[in-house]
Amino acid sequence: MRRLIELILAVSSLVFVSCQSSVAQSINQSLDDRKILVESFVISGTQAVDSAELAEITDSMSGSTFNDDAEELGERIRAQFQDHGYFKAEMQKLDIKVIDPLASPKPVRLEAKVSEGPRYRLSSIEFTGNHAVSTLGLRAEFPIKVGDVFARSKIAGGLKSMRRLYSSRGFLDFTCVPDTKLDSGLRLNIEVQEGPQYRMDRLEISGPLRLRRSCRRGGNSRLGQSSMVATWKLSWKRTVRFFRPTSPNRTMWSCSGTVAMRQSPCTST
Repeated sequence: MRRLIELILAVSSLVFVSCQSSVAQSINQSLDDRKILVESFVISGTQAVDSAELAEITDSMSGSTFNDDAEELGERIRAQFQDHGYFKAEMQKLDIKVIDPLASPKPVRLEAKVSEGPRYRLSSIEFTGNHAVSTLGLRAEFPIKVGDVFARSKIAGGLKSMRRLYSSRGFLDFTCVPDTKLDSGLRLNIEVQEGPQYRMDRLEISGPLRLRRSCRRGGNSRLGQSSMVATWKLSWKRTVRFFRPTSPNRTMWSCSGTVAMRQSPCTST
């Protein structure tokens, strides 16, 4: 009787795992069904864009997989034109022609009619509202010079670098709002909202004793410091590498930590 019960439980477990696998496969298949694969991409309607630039734009999307969303695709195409200085590029028409409706993801041919508008160069980047970081320090995060052809990706990269810079100094609520003005060139104004500066108030680490000690030694931040965010990210990475098992039979330990933050009485460094 006991053996029969064990067999029933074993079979039930297998059925449960099989059902989980089937559900996961169904979900993945459903997600793939909503994807398209760009096999070819043709652009028409432009006036000043040369063939080399058009080839660069079409090649950037050909062979890639995207969501089956015309609005999203249109914005991606517009972003590619903005990366070549055509900030006011407009999508006039976008046809998505499915080549094989049964394939997953579905292969498609994109045909876009675009009005690129004038090409803009960067006139200036200005910052307002920044106190903890100097204007020169923020400007250094943007890999684009005055007079260069405007490139949307370089501006996006600079904004991302600004967030990392402020986070490393304890400004976890940092936000920024970019605004553009067009005349003979493109002027970019970035409104900085630094928010309060946070400092480490308490650090609690759970896990094996050896790993807890290593985690504490690995971080250079002390209580009261505002630069703990980036430092402890590096500390956790070093710790994981240090305790990676060298053989399949060695136990892989893990460690979890909780960091309590407190607001700094002042918001400038």
